Parts: sequence; C-alpha cells; structure tokens
Amino acid sequence: MQLNAWTRLAIVVTGLWLLGGSIYFSVRMQSDWSNTVSITRDICVRLAERGPRDQYAARYGTCWDEWEAKIINDAPPFRHALYAAMGIAVVAWIVGLIGLTLVRWILAGRKKVR
Repeated sequence: MQLNAWTRLAIVVTGLWLLGGSIYFSVRMQSDWSNTVSITRDICVRLAERGPRDQYAARYGTCWDEWEAKIINDAPPFRHALYAAMGIAVVAWIVGLIGLTLVRWILAGRKKVR
C-alpha cells in the first residue's frame, strides 16, 4: 500500500505530537501535582499552628503522615500523559478523515453536475 505525501506528513506530525504532547501533558500534570502537595503542606502548617506551641511538631507530623501516602505516592506517571496525547491524536485523525471524505464527496458531486 502506497501512502501519498499528505498521509506521510500526517504520520510524521502524529509522531511528533505524541512525543511533544506527552512531554507537555507530563509537565502540566507534575505542576498540578506539586501545587496539590504545596497546598496540603500549607493546610497542615495552619492546622498545627492552632494549638499549643509544644505540640506543633506532633500535630504537623500527624497531618502530613495522613496525606503523604495519599498525595506523594500518587505522582502522575508519564504513561498518563502519553494516553492523553494519544486520545487527542486519535480524535484528530478521525476528524481529519471525515473532513477529507466530505471534501472529496463534495468535489465528486460538482464534477458530475458540470
């Protein structure tokens, strides 16, 4: 099966998107994740500051220990970013193929009318 130039170009662009999009989504996910960790630390600090000064470390440690297992160990893996990029690529291919088929159908109808 021979591929025309547009199909080859689309395959190359898709490959570049999978690489670049995965990196972009991974960076965004890591940024959101680190914002969540930062907010959680702030909450733990505020909760720890509410009581007597001598119990600060114990209250902070208790709060952070509860959240650490939930947040720190749930850092988003790179494969989630790759899945997001793949989903967008699949949708782009489907929309592109539908658009191409529609344009060819319209052009074929114009040729028959003339």
